Amino acid sequence: MKPGKPWAKPARQLGDGEGETAVGEQGRALQALRDGAQSMMNQMRQAMGQNPGGPNNGPGSRNPTRLDPLGRPRANTGPDFGDNVKIPEEADIQRARRILEAIRERLGDAFRPEMERFYLERLLDNR
Repeated sequence: MKPGKPWAKPARQLGDGEGETAVGEQGRALQALRDGAQSMMNQMRQAMGQNPGGPNNGPGSRNPTRLDPLGRPRANTGPDFGDNVKIPEEADIQRARRILEAIRERLGDAFRPEMERFYLERLLDNR
């Protein structure tokens, strides 16, 4: 299929009353999307050093370092005891306090545009 607008031909065919032909074109377009997605997943696995269907990537694998396609540990590797959680240092805490104070100060300025005040309120609500 040519790159570009894969939906254009089936849409035109539907408009012309050629439903059966359009359905076939749509099926081919969907299959091309599936093939592209599968190819992308295979490339991601290869880039991360995983071999699709290899001995350490099957459903029964016990490899605790398995990662998802985005490089994160898989959720099914066991309970998370928080071993990787870092306690912020005092400098980080002080910096966060200064940022909150600056946000509150700006929020108190009645001459700020309404959109900015709304944004600042959302920042404070999502702490």
